[in-house]
Amino acid sequence: LKKQNLPALILKGTVLLPNNDLKIDLEKTSVKEVLDEAEFFHDNNILIVNEINNLEEQINLNNLTKIGVIAKVTHKIEIPNNKIRFELSGIKRVYVKEYLNINNNLETIVEELNETLEEKDKEIVYVEKLKRELNEYIKEIPYASNSILNPIKDINDLGVLTDIIAPYITIDLTKLNEYLCELDIKKRFIKLLQDINDEINNFQIDVEIEKEIQREIDKSQKEYILREKVKVIKKELGEESLKEEEIQNL
Repeated sequence: LKKQNLPALILKGTVLLPNNDLKIDLEKTSVKEVLDEAEFFHDNNILIVNEINNLEEQINLNNLTKIGVIAKVTHKIEIPNNKIRFELSGIKRVYVKEYLNINNNLETIVEELNETLEEKDKEIVYVEKLKRELNEYIKEIPYASNSILNPIKDINDLGVLTDIIAPYITIDLTKLNEYLCELDIKKRFIKLLQDINDEINNFQIDVEIEKEIQREIDKSQKEYILREKVKVIKKELGEESLKEEEIQNL
């Protein structure tokens, strides 16, 4: 398998999948040398990796994931507050053979990966199934934007499709990292269908809970209004000491 060396950038709090774009602002002192090296020596290509334990402040090479994403830096600009804003376009998954800490910059030796899809003849069936489920998700979830539909309408590559849809369905870092590390495209497809179904079910449960809460609120408000009306009636009748049975009748 083909190997190459690339400068690496560690992202915290986000996971970049292939076939996705990402805008990010980072401290100039922490990324300028890495971005410059990518521009001058690697055709703006850079390796994006994640830490397994995001809580640690110090970088531990043993805690870095072994699957990374080669990305291209498509735009960068220095902005106020000593930061650099840049855009990344994820290209493909690679296996990290070795991490090297050179002059305080992270370098890597990476190896190409083969993503597999058994039953290749059924790929178009899987693609259409996934698109239908996504449409159902957008119909069921009112805050789900339909902006994703146009970019994917002509995509018939199941691997590409799962990569694009996964971050749209979930922003859970653990789940996104599972998508990143899963090389079996059919397994990614099945997991994505499950996550879509889970999101729809969770939303429906939330709706039922909200309805139940509202019913209880309405009931309490109704009881309060009735009690206030009883007070007014008693005052109007000049009978401040009506018995409970008479109050109920009123």
